[in-house]
Amino acid sequence: MADIEREIAGHAAWKMPADEPPFFVDELTSLADAVKAHAGQFFWNATTERFIGWQDIEGVRYDYGFVFVNNEAVALRFWDATAGSTHL
Repeated sequence: MADIEREIAGHAAWKMPADEPPFFVDELTSLADAVKAHAGQFFWNATTERFIGWQDIEGVRYDYGFVFVNNEAVALRFWDATAGSTHL
């Protein structure tokens, strides 16, 4: 979202409607960083050194070595905020 708002702000010729106030890039970036930091910590499994798939309502964490979950975590740079995962 921050990238989209940044592009819109830089292209007045697009004449985007002003019926809604724009999102502020700094706020969106800050929110995204906070979500990444929390998710990186929450979903990290220090024992297996990978990201879990989910945690159920009883607190049981499920880690079946999901390649797609870990690929997305790496692509989205979740490990940046993950303690103990500096090897990535």
